[in-house]
This record gives sequence, C-alpha cells and structure tokens, in this order.
Amino acid sequence: MSTVNPRKDTRISGRNIYIDQKNRFILYTPRNKVAYYIPAQEAERYNLYKNRYFVSIALFMLLYALLNTWQLPVIISIVFFVILQIRYRRWLATLTSISNFKPTEKRNTIDGLVEEGNKNKQILLGMAYLILSILIIAYGISTNSDMTTLFIECIVSLFCLYFAIIHFIALYRINVRNQK
Repeated sequence: MSTVNPRKDTRISGRNIYIDQKNRFILYTPRNKVAYYIPAQEAERYNLYKNRYFVSIALFMLLYALLNTWQLPVIISIVFFVILQIRYRRWLATLTSISNFKPTEKRNTIDGLVEEGNKNKQILLGMAYLILSILIIAYGISTNSDMTTLFIECIVSLFCLYFAIIHFIALYRINVRNQK
C-alpha cells in the first residue's frame, strides 16, 4: 500500500502541526492534549481558521480606516472573530481525533513554504508584507493618528514585518536547497 506524501499535496503547516507515522498531517492542541487528522481536502479551511486572529485584526484596521472611529470596528471585528471561532470549534469536531498522539515531527510554516518551493510566490508575499508594514506606519503618520492608534498600527506593522521575514527566509532556504 503506497502512502501519499502530504508535503507535496497540501499547504498545511504552522504551529501545532505534526506529521505522524502514517505521513498524515496532525493538528495537536497542547492545551487539551487532543490530536486531529487534517485530510488534504481540508487544507484551505484549516488555513482560514489558522489565520482567524489576523483576519479579524485586518478587518478592524480596514473598518477603522474607512469609518474613522474605533467603536463600531471593534464590535464588528469581535463578532467576526467569535463567529470564526465557533465555526473552527465545529470544524474540529468533524475531524478524526487521534488518541495517544505523541508529537514528534513538527511542520512549521517555513518548512511548509520551502517544501512548496515556489520562489516567485515567496518574493511576492515577502515584498507585499514588507510594503504593507511600511504603508501602515505611513498611513498613521499622514493622518495624524493619536498615540493609541499609532501604537496599534505599529504592532500590526511589526506582524507584517514578521511575515515578510518568514517569506524571505523561506526564499533563502529554497535557493539553498536548489543549489544542492
């Protein structure tokens, strides 16, 4: 019986993602010590739920920029996050749980990007996140944002910079791997 190499078939990677002895992707939640098998067809859904915090923050930033007030964007973003969280918990319940799972082979985000091997995508995303981090700060300065807003924009900008660095590290590792 041949096993499918999940690394070539999907883009599942990140915190708490492991590969078991059967070469399957496993989401392990250390808080409640439960492991879930993520089939390849669930990769897109996993990636949405994995990024639920950042999507909610991005929604807040977008609404804040459009409405020029913070109250309504906070409420809408919190409601959106709660809906995503409920859907995430319901989705987890549909996955096959694995008992007695011992986390061994971790699959982090950079490893997943390197195995994907798409250099152009890493350049594009790295530059996009880098430019976005600069533009967020520039927007805050140009609109004379108050200190609290500027502080929040700086934090979001640092997250964007972090993601840019991840994509550039992946690009570097892809280049090193291709030179071997």
